[in-house]
Amino acid sequence: MPVFDPSVAINLAAVATAVVASAVWLKSALVRQRHEELEQLADTRGERIKDQEVRILELEKAVAEMRGQMQAIQALKATEIADQVVAQLNAQK
Repeated sequence: MPVFDPSVAINLAAVATAVVASAVWLKSALVRQRHEELEQLADTRGERIKDQEVRILELEKAVAEMRGQMQAIQALKATEIADQVVAQLNAQK
C-alpha cells in the first residue's frame, strides 16, 4: 500500500495553482489586448468620420459653386434668347 507523501500533495497543489494562475493571467491579457484593439478601432473610425465630414463640406461647397455657375449660364442664355427675339422683331418692322 502506498504511503501518503505530503510533499507530493504540496507539489501537485503548487502545479495546479500555477496552471490556474497562468490561465487567469492569459485570460486577462487577452481581454486587455481586445480592449486596446477596440479603443484603437474606435479612434480610427472617429478619424475617418472627421475626414468624411470635411470631405462632405468640400463637396457641398463645390455643388453650391456649380449651381451658381449653372444659374449664370441659364441667365446668359435667357438674355441671348431675348436679344434674338428683339432683333427679329426689329427686323420684321
